[in-house]
Amino acid sequence: DLHPGLSCGGDDCDDVDGNGYPDECDPCLEGSAIDTDGDGLCDAIDPCPEFAGPCYNGEDGGRILIVTAGSSIQAIINVAEDGDTVLIEDGIYYEVIDTLGKAITVRGGDGCGGEPGAVIDGTLLGTSVITCSSGETSSTRFIGLKITNGGTYYGGGMYINGTSPLVQDCCFVGNQSYAA
Repeated sequence: DLHPGLSCGGDDCDDVDGNGYPDECDPCLEGSAIDTDGDGLCDAIDPCPEFAGPCYNGEDGGRILIVTAGSSIQAIINVAEDGDTVLIEDGIYYEVIDTLGKAITVRGGDGCGGEPGAVIDGTLLGTSVITCSSGETSSTRFIGLKITNGGTYYGGGMYINGTSPLVQDCCFVGNQSYAA
């Protein structure tokens, strides 16, 4: 039972849309119910109404947004809010990311030293793999990631300018910085 606090008024506990709410008290059966992200959960009960990927409420009050193979870490960072965790499934993600000043956690699995894990590969695109230059504090955290193939004048693997993010259990491998 997805919603143990809800009960039907009688013997008829139909759940036509299968979202775990009995039809008689389901906010998604109203004619005005909106499903912004098209994931089948109306915004009234969706923990991440603007994100169609896997998402659930974390124990600390923030949301946990899951990055799955083939999806973009940056796209999920873009919809993340302060206090959220962007949880990256094991795999190689060919992109560069910027946390945009958000107080979020970007977290991989238990990889890096023991591989496999979550690998962010900048593919030597001429920029840093991770950029933190918008006022990030220690509330912006990177945990359990392998950051590789960044290459730029400053900060091949990670560019930090006027910020202080927390980096924990991450490996930086094969990055290049050209500043003298």
